[in-house]
Amino acid sequence: MLDALSSAGLIWKNPTTDLWKAGGDGAVDVEKLIDDSTSQIPKQTLAGYLRGFTKLANDLLPMLGVHTLDPSAAGIVRRYAIEAKSAADAAQVALNGIAAKAVIVLTSGHEEAQQFEQALLGKPRANIFYWISFAEPRNLDELVRRYLGITALLSQSHNDATKTRLNAKFEAVRNELKASFGRLYGREGLREKTTKVVQQGEHTPIEVTSWHGFSTRLQQIVDATYTGEVAVRAPQRDLNVLGGDSSPDSKTISEIVEKILQFRAGAEDDLLGEPETGQSACIIDGVLGANGLFIRRASGWDFKTVDELEGNIKKVISEIRSLLSRRRDRAYQLYELRRVFENAPYGIPAGALPLLIAFAIREDLERLSWTQGGSTTKNICEGMVNERVGVRCTEFTGHQVNVLEVLRYALDYVNDDKFSWSTTKQEAARQAVEQLRDFLKIVPEPVLKSSKLDKRFRDLADSFRGVAVPLHEIVDRLVLNVDPHRELGAGEPPYEAKKKASETLKEILCSYRQVEDERRFDLVKRIQSVVESLSGDTQRDQILSELSGMNAEGKSIAESLSRVPLSDSVCITLIERLSGARLNDVSDTNAGMAIGKLEATIATARTIIARLAAAPPTAIPDASGNGAGDDVLGAKDGVSAANSGPFWPSIPHFNNHTSHSSIAKTSENAEFPTITDRSCDWRITLKNTLNHLSERKDIEKDEMVSILQSFITELEAKV
Repeated sequence: MLDALSSAGLIWKNPTTDLWKAGGDGAVDVEKLIDDSTSQIPKQTLAGYLRGFTKLANDLLPMLGVHTLDPSAAGIVRRYAIEAKSAADAAQVALNGIAAKAVIVLTSGHEEAQQFEQALLGKPRANIFYWISFAEPRNLDELVRRYLGITALLSQSHNDATKTRLNAKFEAVRNELKASFGRLYGREGLREKTTKVVQQGEHTPIEVTSWHGFSTRLQQIVDATYTGEVAVRAPQRDLNVLGGDSSPDSKTISEIVEKILQFRAGAEDDLLGEPETGQSACIIDGVLGANGLFIRRASGWDFKTVDELEGNIKKVISEIRSLLSRRRDRAYQLYELRRVFENAPYGIPAGALPLLIAFAIREDLERLSWTQGGSTTKNICEGMVNERVGVRCTEFTGHQVNVLEVLRYALDYVNDDKFSWSTTKQEAARQAVEQLRDFLKIVPEPVLKSSKLDKRFRDLADSFRGVAVPLHEIVDRLVLNVDPHRELGAGEPPYEAKKKASETLKEILCSYRQVEDERRFDLVKRIQSVVESLSGDTQRDQILSELSGMNAEGKSIAESLSRVPLSDSVCITLIERLSGARLNDVSDTNAGMAIGKLEATIATARTIIARLAAAPPTAIPDASGNGAGDDVLGAKDGVSAANSGPFWPSIPHFNNHTSHSSIAKTSENAEFPTITDRSCDWRITLKNTLNHLSERKDIEKDEMVSILQSFITELEAKV
């Protein structure tokens, strides 16, 4: 009877309470609704469901997420994370700045669980704990799909009776899932020994009976891991939380770091002058004060020396000094120092590290150089979050000193003036770098840009072009070019290696001179080839005359060309005049333009001469109307018709038959002075000549300018 009523939808059984209830809306088939909704959920692995549905993961595995352990004896709060991953993803887990991780390994069955456990044996020891279940999941993924299908239905609009039945179905599936996860990864699995908790790098599983018991055991393991910790009792801004959200480059930390670097003995207090109740004072006292870095002397408060420190803080400060002041071939990234001290055995939060770094290096600032611009304070704080910030001790390594010693001898070889070298090796090495810088300054820019220049020479020159490039980076490039196989070594260099490096360096340093000589020779030859045709040219004097009459530059060119064939120095002078710069400052492009300009100027002069030779001379009538055969401006002016120039062309108003009336008429129409004014002759001529030239489309701009200049010159001579 109950089955018949249930099939009719009139009653239903609550799977949670096992009680029968009236169905209300008998027309709704809840199971069909659930089946249809579940079929819409894509099939995937259990790990995929937990990763894709956060609400599902938090409901079934509420322990997932980041948790905080109790503060250590040094006041440092450390955290651990609990994650659920597939066997493949679990093999790639890393701590990433937190103290520990627990990973629920979601395997497909007993066989995959065994394979995963075996794979852990070869991994190094770390505070990563794997929860592995060797029990079969029993279609857990299908239950999860049903859970998600019902969840989707509950988000839709249904009547109260249907919602009640859906909620009952949901609770039944949810309870079944929780029981399954408890059997796989909870108390039941731990009690039945089907669940193991294995620490990475350890063969023996950890004995725990619950997640709470695991947390207690984890606290003991973590505390025992960080044996080198120092006091960080500054909860402000989560400064004492390892892997927390503190900002090592915040304004507050930067200001404290600056005060540490500027600190001088004899201070009035051990709070760096900060108000006792202020946040900065709490941080100073919780880090510097808690580690006993201050000492009261007769003159007042002072920082302790490294020798006066004790315990872990002495080891930490000494290690910081060692890492940052060590002579290296390459800069040391400050972010790497953060990794060192965040990990075991120290476990120091990144927010407190800038204070300890500033304390450690405050007396050695002159020996350090930074890869980034800005103050030491900025670099220390930013280096905790920016992997590009590096530091290097300015002292050179033994190998660098040997290479720079070779450089000293090479510079003496290529320079006429010998250098005066310092007696100490380190200082002499620094001087060698600076002298190389000065040597490279004399190399002309066009030579440095030449494709013929030795690549090794250009590489050395480029190393000095950056902004605030550390000396070590410059020396590194020198080493790569001179002694790439490090044959000179760090001790006393072998004679043969020293000789080989010296010859290589001399070859590099002298290579630019060949390029410079070839460039000069090429430019001289190009100039000489341009003016070579002038040496036997019958019009040479006319060309020089035309050039002289063009302008000041043309006159200068004419003076230089008057001594054909040209000497090398004259050719260089021509290039410098035409380009407006010294040869060493003239690029190859501008040098080519200067030579082209000379070529065009000579060609223009030839064209002018040819045009003048082709134009028939025309006499200029005087004011009385004298035509051809008469003096151009009258005998009293002393200028004959034979001396008239070609710029008095065959203009209609100035032919041999020009009459007084026609001149007067032209003058009147053009609004020029009357015929009785002698100036009307050249004014009318000027006007008509300009009109004539403006209509000529075959004359280029430069040629037109030269023609007009010659016209004006002749006009001045005749009028």
